[in-house]
Amino acid sequence: MKIKYSLSGAQVEEIISWLYQEWKEKGSSFYLNQNKIEKSYEEGRILGYENNNTLIGFLTWEECSNESGLYISLDIMAIHPGYRRKGIGEKFYKLAENYFFEREAIAVKLFCSPMESEPFWKAMGFQKYPDTGYAEHPLTYYKPLIEHNRSTLDLTSDRLELQGKRIINI
Repeated sequence: MKIKYSLSGAQVEEIISWLYQEWKEKGSSFYLNQNKIEKSYEEGRILGYENNNTLIGFLTWEECSNESGLYISLDIMAIHPGYRRKGIGEKFYKLAENYFFEREAIAVKLFCSPMESEPFWKAMGFQKYPDTGYAEHPLTYYKPLIEHNRSTLDLTSDRLELQGKRIINI
């Protein structure tokens, strides 16, 4: 099995085809995100995963930058239904994470959808962070790709935690 850093239009059509089949059979899949998948392909933000020259998985993302650096917002990751529950998603994600790290991303953010994917993402090392006060959905998870201070669940309004673990009381 190997990661593909560049997909062909035919491979994207293949992905959409198996997502459509899954949607017809189960009533749910990422098929309804077809436009997002096609846009990611057009913008070069899609990775594939192959087994014996057969595409069995894909991943799309957005890139966001701020003064801290580049972070990845993972949009979709799916494994072909015939290859699920065999450890393939874990192998694929770890290769993708390494790809993002090599591109100097500092973190990956994702929204667990479907909700049943939450245990998988936790097993991949994703975690929730204390409520920041921003309007984030409770199924939003993060994974730092660089060394960092551990977050605390005991954030109070009268203190500020800074890098280096210095605490300034206000």
